[in-house]
Order: sequence, then C-alpha cells, then structure tokens
Amino acid sequence: MFYIFIQTTFFLSQALISFGYPSQHKGRDLPALSGSNYKFVGEEVELTCVLNQKALDNNFTAGDIFFMHYNITAYSQRQCIPPSFVHIVNTTTSTLRLPNVTLANAGEYSCYVDTLPCGAGRQLEMIASTDVQVQYGPQNVTNMRCVVYEMETMTCTWQHPVSYNMEDTTVSVYFNSDKNFDQLQACPDLSFERCVWTSDNFSPVPYRIQINITNTVRHESAVQIFERDPNQLLKLARAEGLTLSPTSSQDCYTLTWTSKSFYNSTCRIQHTSKGHTDIKENVEAKRFELCGLKPYTSHSFSVSCTPSGLHSGFPSDPALYEYTTPEKEPSLGPEITNGSYSMTMCNNGRKSVTLYWKQVPEFARNGVIKNYTIDTGDMTEEVDAGKFEATVETDCNTSVIQLFAVNGAGMSTTPSVLQISNLTVPPNVEKTFSVFRNDANKTFQAVWESKKDNSTYTIFWCFRTSTSASCQSEMFWSLVPASLSDVEIPEPNLSPLIRVGISVFDGRQASGIFWAECSYIQNPNTVPAPVNLVAIPKESSALLYWNPAGCEENAVKVTKYLVKYRKDGGKANNYSTQTVPGNRNKFELSDLETDINYTIKVQSVSNSKPGEEAVTSVKISSPASALVIIMKVGGTLSASVAIVLLLLPLLKNFFRSRRKFKTLSFSMPQGLNDLDVEAGHPVESSTTSHDASTTQLTQHTDGSQLNQNDKPGTSSPTNGSILSTHFHGCIPSTPFLPTAECIPSTPFLPTAVFIPSAESSPLLSVLEDSSAVGTESYMKMCTKPDTSQELVGPQIYVDTVPAVLVVTKLTN
Repeated sequence: MFYIFIQTTFFLSQALISFGYPSQHKGRDLPALSGSNYKFVGEEVELTCVLNQKALDNNFTAGDIFFMHYNITAYSQRQCIPPSFVHIVNTTTSTLRLPNVTLANAGEYSCYVDTLPCGAGRQLEMIASTDVQVQYGPQNVTNMRCVVYEMETMTCTWQHPVSYNMEDTTVSVYFNSDKNFDQLQACPDLSFERCVWTSDNFSPVPYRIQINITNTVRHESAVQIFERDPNQLLKLARAEGLTLSPTSSQDCYTLTWTSKSFYNSTCRIQHTSKGHTDIKENVEAKRFELCGLKPYTSHSFSVSCTPSGLHSGFPSDPALYEYTTPEKEPSLGPEITNGSYSMTMCNNGRKSVTLYWKQVPEFARNGVIKNYTIDTGDMTEEVDAGKFEATVETDCNTSVIQLFAVNGAGMSTTPSVLQISNLTVPPNVEKTFSVFRNDANKTFQAVWESKKDNSTYTIFWCFRTSTSASCQSEMFWSLVPASLSDVEIPEPNLSPLIRVGISVFDGRQASGIFWAECSYIQNPNTVPAPVNLVAIPKESSALLYWNPAGCEENAVKVTKYLVKYRKDGGKANNYSTQTVPGNRNKFELSDLETDINYTIKVQSVSNSKPGEEAVTSVKISSPASALVIIMKVGGTLSASVAIVLLLLPLLKNFFRSRRKFKTLSFSMPQGLNDLDVEAGHPVESSTTSHDASTTQLTQHTDGSQLNQNDKPGTSSPTNGSILSTHFHGCIPSTPFLPTAECIPSTPFLPTAVFIPSAESSPLLSVLEDSSAVGTESYMKMCTKPDTSQELVGPQIYVDTVPAVLVVTKLTN
C-alpha cells in the first residue's frame, strides 16, 4: 500500500493530510480506543484499534487501519495521521504511538479502515474513537522572591515556568518560623503566584516556606522548600517631602526629604537636567547639596533608600521631584559681532543706524527673554524679543551703542557693545560683491574683489520676506580672513529670500554692512533682457537708459551689456557693437548721423553666456526739428512719449507775449509724501506752501511773489528758470505709462530728467546724482500760462535753456 503525506509541524514535524469530518458518525456511540487518554507534555500517547466484525467481514486487515485527529480548541480540520506513527500488532490490531506530545496533540482520535491511503476523501466507517487530554505536569516555581515592608508585612512572589490548566493544577504554600518551628501553617493570603503575610500574622523571624504545585487528575506534585530571613529582605518606605532650597552660595541648592522609617539607610540620588543624568550613591543624611544649577533650568530628582547596618534588602520605591530654578537677569546681551550694523549719512546732525543681532546665547538667558533695550547714549528704545534688527536715530558723533536683554528678573548685567565707525566698505568691494545660489550642492556663495591689504571681512546673512528686505530671522555671520575673497554659505533650504551683506575690518574698526541687492543663480539657463530701454536723441548722439533685471526668485548676474546699433535700411545684421559694464545702466552712442533712424539693441551677458535683447529705435533729428522719443522693448512697440519743442523763433515770440500768470493748484495723488525738491535742482524753491492734498505755487524761483500783473520775462530768475518761459504738454496714457499719474520708477527717472535743447549744453546733473534715486515720492511742479487748463498728475515742462522733463515718481 502506497501512502502520500506532506511535511508539517504536527506530529514530530511530520505531515498530516486533511480530510472532511465524516459527518455520518457524529453523535454515534462507538467503541473507545484502548490506552491512556490523559498525558503530560513530553510523554507518549499510545492508542490501540482492533478491527470489528464488519471490517473483518469486508476482508480488511490491520494494514488497512489509519487514525485521524481533530483538535477542537484549535478549530482545525480533521487530519489524517501519517502511517509512520501507526504500528501493526497483528492482522486485526494496530497501535498509534505519538512520542513527546505537546498541547497541540490533545483532541479526538478515531480509527478507520480503507484500502486507499487515509480513505482518499471518501465517506468512511469509523471503528472506534477517544478523547486525549494533554497538560503540563507539575514543575518547580522560579524567581521566588520575598520582600518585607518596614518589618510589618511580607510578600513572597514566584513565577511558573509553564502555563497550567487552572482546572486541574493547584498551588499550596505552607510555612513555619522560628517562632512556631513545630507548627506547619498555610499561607494566610494565597493566590496562584503570591503569598502575603499581613501585620496580623507576620513575625520578624526566619521563615521556612514550602510551595507545592499539584496536578489533581494524576495527583502528582512538585515540592520546593525555601528559607528566608526577614532581616535581609527589608524594603523601606518611600521618602517624602522632597524640597529644593537655595543656599547662600551662588547657584547652590539643598535637597532635603523625610521618611517614616526608623531603620538605618543609605540613599541614592539621581539628578537629571537637559538630558544629562548624575547619580550620587550612599548618601546617609536626609539632605544633599548641589551646586551649578543654572537659573531657569528644569531639574528632575529621584531618591531611593536602602537599609544599612543590621538590615539589608531592597531600595525603596523612588520618590520623584521636579523643580525649575528661578529666573535671574541675563548675563549677556544679544549676540553681535564687529560690523553688525548699517547706517545712513549724517543729516542735520543725526543719522539712522540699523542694528542686527542673534538671540542671547542659551546659557546666558537665565529666563525667558521678553525684549531688548538699545542704549545710544542719548536715548533708549525697547524692541520685541521676536525681532532681530532695529533702526535707531542717533547723534552723528555716536560711536558706541549698547544692547541689553531683558527677562522677568531684569536687564542683562553685561550689555553687548557695538562700535559704530565711519569706515565704509571699499568701492571695489561694493562694486564686485555678489551672491550666487548653487542648487546642486545646496549652498550660497558670496564673492568679491578684496582690498589687497590685511583687512578681514565678515559675511552676514539673514532671511527676509517676499515683501520686505528687513531681516525676519536672527542674523548669521562668518568671519573671512584677508587671504580669501569668497565664502560658502550653507543653507539647505536654498531660499531665494536670503539677504547677504559684507563688512570690512581694518584691524581697529569695522564698517557697517553693505547688502547685496540680489542672490543670483550660479548657472542660469537664460539671461533676461534689460527692461524699459529708452533712447533719448541728441545732436549726433543718443542717450540710452535701461533697467537691469529685477531681484526676483531666479535673478541672473549681468556681467556686461552689449550695445548694438545700425542705420535702418541697411543690412539686417550689420550692427556695430560697444560693451558696457554690467553695473551700469546708461550709455551714450556718439557720432550718429542726423535725420537717420537707428535700431538699437541692448543684450545682457552673464559671464560668457549671452542673453536676450531689448530693442528700441531712435531718429537723430537736426537742431531745427522736433524731438521725438520712441521706445521699444523686445522688438514690440510698448510705449511712445513725444515731446515737441517749438522752434526757437516761435519760442522767442512766445516770450514776447504779454500772457498773465496766476497761482496754480495741483492735486496731489493719494499716497504721495509732502512736496520736496532736491537741493541744487533747477526747480529748487519753486514752492513755499502746500498741504496734504493741494499745492499752490505762489512764488517765482527767486522767491519773489507772483501776481496777476506779472508778464513773461519780468521778475524772471536766471538761466534754468521754469517759470515764465515754459511750454507744457501732458504725458499721454499708454501701455508703458498706464495712467497720467503713474510713471515707472527707473534709475534714469529718479525725480527729474533734463533734456538739453539744441542751443544748450547737456545738463544731466540729476541723473548723475545718486541721492536723487530714493524710495520717497516727489511731485515737481511749476507755474504755467493762465490760458492753459489745469493739469493733474505728471506733466512735461520744456524749458528752452535747457529743456527740462519734470515727472512725478511714485513709490512701488
């Protein structure tokens, strides 16, 4: 007979073949298999099956007998036991032997006969069945441990090495003591793993303890005897009343506690603060002094005591205590370094100084910093703790500013002192200082041209918002030796909203910070064209002005511009080229022919990478012609502004006319500051009275009063006047100038632009005056003929000597 079976973990790692339960035998009374049906784990199960008469009548023999098993508790299917566990005794009898059984071998066993292995799934006739129980036999307990609490109670615990069936396994504990040596007593309070003696039945004398584990079915027991001396098993009560009190010594405290125990002890003190743990052993007194506890720091204490002297035993349960030391004045001000400031030029004896700092070092805070106090010597100012820069007004002679930190206990005992000097960052450093963003290695790099001397540098950086250049984070810095002219700034977030500056230190004093305008992409994919390209024709030349690309997120460093120009009508690519440094945004093309249209291109270049081009055209007019300005950007006509200059004879006739003048009122666009005029400007002192909404011109530029009888030319000031000799015209609304009240802020239109007429020499002082480029708003206004309509917003006034374009600049 050939049997097939699969390897499993059931009987001695032998496989069983699963079959369906033979439902036709359920509930029937069948003969029981002979053999023991209650076994301990590790013993052998032996069951015998004898063929009945019906099986014999069907010519079955003992070789056709097989056994099946069903474990009810495991909810498994009925499984056929491999034939290797079945032994033929004679022609009618077979025996099942299962050695070293486990709990999984418990369940119902049945025997069947069939000529196919395990019946091959057919409906079979059961010959006999029986239930087999498998349990753990009694075993000695482990980890027997007795603890005596303050010589009042005793608790002994133990563990069982196996999980017994609680229905047929019992635990009994008996003891005697030196007090009642001949009298065996049962445990007064017994559970399966513990015995407790209370104060009513405990005596502080040696004990002999017997633990019995008994199987109630087979009446077999495991018995152990333990001897225990309560004097060596003492556990003291938990310490109470922990208190930490300051001593007369600075930063020293005394930890004290109490205990209700009368027994001698030594204690273990565990102190944890800021993740660091210190342990002090064998402290005999109920007090302990600790020093070096910094102000406003959190501390955790644990105290446990162990019997000493005549007794021994176990540590008491730990007594826990949390304590925060009180605040104390900060020991230092906010962290600064040489040069962590910027300032304006002196004006009327005052200057503005902007200070930058880091937080107070953690070790020096001594509490929660609430604010900072800035002391300039002649005034103090408070700044919120969440800010890291502040601007103060100081006397021009101020050379020292102190910064104090303030917490709940007061002001820092030592301020941070910042030396303010008149030293400035050298022009060559300002000119070359640039910041590049490297996306590949997640860094910023600051580069500059050093002074070639022993000066050292400090690179500062902070983080701003998209709407403000002010530092919104604390200031960071890196000191750079004189031998270097670049430094890498690690910044894993690569935020384009980083602000980077440089300060120079000459060995005695440090300059303020020069801030880079942009952070540039180190290897840009494209280089944007200049914007707002304008060409202003002159006699035989053209003045070019443009805006460099802005400091948007993907700003590109322009190292130079290529100015290309050609006559219209010539060869398409026959351009002449001139180079302009990348830090300039104006250029004059000279030696141009009059009455000729020129196409002009300005191309940005970043290092050796050429960029896009801005395109415009201009016609160089003869002196007697009208002046026309046409601007293109990127080859598309985006705006046109025409200023028509009357021919000189017409202007002379106009000067001779007897037009009267009147006081003129201009409405101020909303958001503009009060009227202001740059010193040395041709419109200087052109107004004397104004309010927030209206400005009235009541004087000539020389200060004399206007009146209804004034005639052109009378009371007229010197050359450059913008009073009686004006021709005016309004700037039209165009895509480039969307409204008559909005002119884009550009470097070449800071507050006023002077266009020289044919008879005058160039007067471009305002263009050269960087102070004219600012963030304030100006409206330059002049009188006009009384026959003209009132003009509101930016106007163009053309003076003959020289011609002047006066505009309003609105802040962004």
